[in-house]
Amino acid sequence: TQDRINSTLEYLSIKKIIKRFTNNFNILEIGAGSGRTTEAILAFENEKIDKYFVVDIPPALYLNYLRMKNNFPTKKIGIAKNIHSVEDIKNFISKNDLIFLLPHQLSLLQKSGTKIQIFVAVDCLHEMDKKTIKYYMEYADKLCEFFYFKIWNKTHVAYAFNNYLSADDENSYQIKSNWERIFKNECIFPGNYFDFCFKIKK
Repeated sequence: TQDRINSTLEYLSIKKIIKRFTNNFNILEIGAGSGRTTEAILAFENEKIDKYFVVDIPPALYLNYLRMKNNFPTKKIGIAKNIHSVEDIKNFISKNDLIFLLPHQLSLLQKSGTKIQIFVAVDCLHEMDKKTIKYYMEYADKLCEFFYFKIWNKTHVAYAFNNYLSADDENSYQIKSNWERIFKNECIFPGNYFDFCFKIKK
């Protein structure tokens, strides 16, 4: 129940971005874990979402997949296994509504020319080392129009050298200078979190 309430609060923030789109849109979520946020966004915006991409690592990717298969039985849902070419991923995307990818497949997604309107990262960036954060920030910059993320106020990633991250220091999350901040909010719950939205300026 707590997860569902938390996910609904996140959705209400993301809704501020969704309202900008009059037509259907594509969304990409990284680090989605067991899929609580994925489930909430799909439940509230089922009719407006064209393609929903989830990027994560095992076993979380498969747990999310099972959850979505159970909760959205009418959707075409697939894990992009044995996808090695741009043609492969184009065909796979065309056949599915909800597409599960591994992180290295983002390069194929970019080459496919797929447009992502909203890039989402909830409760995951503050768990990554700076090299991994940079990897995802580069793809956010290349792929999407808006980037929404939710992070701890301050954290230190264990076993990562000098990996102190702060919501007050955009450089620690390698936010690009060409991005326009739309909002920064102190979260209602949990109280030590902030959420952000940036518009990606090309």
